[in-house]
Amino acid sequence: MKIIAFVVRDDEIKPFDKFSKKLNIQVVLNKEILTLENIDNIKGYDGVSITAKCKLDKEILNKFKEYGVKFITTRTIGYDNVDIDYAKKLGIKFSNVSYSPNSVGEFTVMSILNLLKKLPYSITKMGSNDFTLSGLQGKELKSQTVGIIGTGKIGQSVIKSLSGFRCKIIGYDPYPCEDMKDLIDYVSYEELISTSDVISLHLPLTKENYNMFNKETFEKMKDEALIVNNARGGLINTKDMIFALENKKISGVAIDVIEHEAEFFRRDFSSKELSHEELKTLKVMPNVQVTAHHAFFTKEVVSDIVEGSLENLKSLYATGISENAVC
Repeated sequence: MKIIAFVVRDDEIKPFDKFSKKLNIQVVLNKEILTLENIDNIKGYDGVSITAKCKLDKEILNKFKEYGVKFITTRTIGYDNVDIDYAKKLGIKFSNVSYSPNSVGEFTVMSILNLLKKLPYSITKMGSNDFTLSGLQGKELKSQTVGIIGTGKIGQSVIKSLSGFRCKIIGYDPYPCEDMKDLIDYVSYEELISTSDVISLHLPLTKENYNMFNKETFEKMKDEALIVNNARGGLINTKDMIFALENKKISGVAIDVIEHEAEFFRRDFSSKELSHEELKTLKVMPNVQVTAHHAFFTKEVVSDIVEGSLENLKSLYATGISENAVC
């Protein structure tokens, strides 16, 4: 089997070499984002591996059909960058990947603690040589009610870790997990929003939940509530979140993702002007932790992602199905 992988990072090269040999797959690595300008590169390949930076709309997918490339996998859990319905209509097989949930789970717990202990503000004060305690009084996690929206693998990892802190944990998921019911109380979405001191998001981005956190949602939340989003930026209306922060409706946020991040994250803007106005605003707010979509980024996960991507393509090619098949 012959495949081509796009948006390959340097840290993925060794895993690609290791697992392509193990699975007897010929792999060509390409660091570019797959676009209409370079779509001809997929000619002659059995399958294609992409990341979230590659937008597979109808035009791109029509080229897959034209060139006879029937198998695609993304090296991500989320796939809101792919027109799944159209891919299915064209008979193109597509899968995402799964990986160790502990990376994002641990990052989430760290983010919650950072907000509760006022760490972003402490770092800001240290930068200006202000060593006073002013504004640094935090809260114990044990005294908080933490609401988990989405109790899939990553949500479950967060719940298991939080259980050791003896805080109250509540959860909302349309499909409750029986294994979690000893650790959390499942409640309605409205109850979770209105009673949680900390809310952490762990769900995919869909048309139905796009901007589910907006001005109306923030109004229903407890005063001084905290929000952690290590899932997808589109789950939160960024302008409304900034408004809520500025008007002290919520007291802090930790985000590893943000709306319209694709043009900026994973790129070096240290010598360039940043044109993402909301990101510029959030970066300088003392009660905000902003990171560049790297909660997943561990040695273990990179290995899992590359191996899973190749295994999915090989399975799709051989049988038309895979463990992580989406369509």
